[in-house]
Amino acid sequence: MRRCQHRGTGTSWTSIRPARRCITSPPEAPGRLSAGDRSRALVAAGVLFMEMFDATVLLTALPALGETFGRSANAVGISVTLYAVAVAAIIPISGWAADRFGGRRVFVVAILAFVLASAACAAASTLEMFVAARLVQGAAAALMSPVARLMVLARIDRRQTVEAIAILTWPALIAPLAGPVLGGWLVEQVSWRWIFLINIPLGLTGMLLAMRLFGHDHWLARKRPLDAAGLVLTCGALGMLVTGLDRMGRTGDLTAISLFGLGVLTALAALWRLRHAAFPLVDLSPLAAITFRVGTLTAGGLARAAINATPYLLILQFQTGWGLGPAAAGTLLMIYMAGNLAMKPLTTSLLRRFRYRDLLVVNAAVSAVLIGALAFADGTLSPPVLYLLLFAAGLSRSLNFTGTNTLTFVDMEPAHRGAATTLASVLSQLAFSLGIAGAALGLDLSMTARGAALLAPIDFQHVMLGVAAVMAASAVAYRLELDRSAGTTLSPPPRSKASADAPDNPSAR
Repeated sequence: MRRCQHRGTGTSWTSIRPARRCITSPPEAPGRLSAGDRSRALVAAGVLFMEMFDATVLLTALPALGETFGRSANAVGISVTLYAVAVAAIIPISGWAADRFGGRRVFVVAILAFVLASAACAAASTLEMFVAARLVQGAAAALMSPVARLMVLARIDRRQTVEAIAILTWPALIAPLAGPVLGGWLVEQVSWRWIFLINIPLGLTGMLLAMRLFGHDHWLARKRPLDAAGLVLTCGALGMLVTGLDRMGRTGDLTAISLFGLGVLTALAALWRLRHAAFPLVDLSPLAAITFRVGTLTAGGLARAAINATPYLLILQFQTGWGLGPAAAGTLLMIYMAGNLAMKPLTTSLLRRFRYRDLLVVNAAVSAVLIGALAFADGTLSPPVLYLLLFAAGLSRSLNFTGTNTLTFVDMEPAHRGAATTLASVLSQLAFSLGIAGAALGLDLSMTARGAALLAPIDFQHVMLGVAAVMAASAVAYRLELDRSAGTTLSPPPRSKASADAPDNPSAR
């Protein structure tokens, strides 16, 4: 293995200086983090957990929020979609902000903004105030999460990356399990406002620890220009598209249609800007790779929108359609998320055993069947059968996410992975917001077609079947767009009989 030593002072968040001289060294064994690096990784993980927990816990509180603000639970869903829109719009400037102002400063300010926005959410007396606070929360989260990861990974040796990534990954595994149950309990026993109030001591503690453990960094060597025009156009397009969809479902008036149409025009202007700017807010060049395009925009985008709409519909169906309390509904959603977690240890072996295209096609088809089955479920369904359906749907969700995310970067050259990561994050959040906005629109249209003012189980059945159809369409898109050999570079070559008889042959390992 060749290890290169780099000269020069300072390290950029987005660039690595060319190697001046290289020496030959034996293969490096995974290293252990120092006590200080481990403490910093734990602080970053704690902050990430707070952000992810807040995103998952809110779903169980939607009906309670609707009662407080005098709106339907479905109408309050705009607070979930616009939060994702804010994350999608601000993520691209996180690296620029860290380069320009320093990672520690951006991280601490982002935590403080998240805490203040949480307090504003808890104090909100109208839906408009609540949505405004959620927008600030999403913008803060978009700066907080990427910079936290960058600060930890930029300070460690590459041999210590495995342990650091393991620490930074656990919030994504635990938060979806704990969020629905704890959120349901808080709503039922205390108040939905405590979902946000608990962020205040957690956030302030994380901020103080970050100020203590993360020193003043020297990542100011590269000051990149900010594509302000691209930022304004992107934010405007995302906001108008999602808000227009929301209003079209609730009012269907000319204003809503005009807002959505203006959003489409602004999105086209934003795309033109991103393609022609010298320093674009988001580099679109990764879309030239078919595997990236399928994983994030076409088949993968359809699948991600359908999968993210499912828990939104389930939690509303459990409470509004079946009449369950927040805690009981949260427990059912936890079973769904438990399937998501249980699949993680199996995913790698499945991806290595089967072709990516075949696995993604079959899994998307299975997921469509499971979502369709959940569309016909009701409160009289046998609990073991319901639990099995939810758990299996969670298994399928996890396999699609991991398989699609891996496929996204299979053909990406190292020099383009930074831009690809940013663009993939933006498109992921966009699919999330459009999936929930589309589900909310479907519920409103179903109610309107029935001439009703309140949601009924039949409305959820209609929309869940629509989501299943979108998932089935993604299976067809995977089959048509991907080559049979897609992703094979990530799998070990099949062993010949000769190599199987020679276990010490390096090519057999």
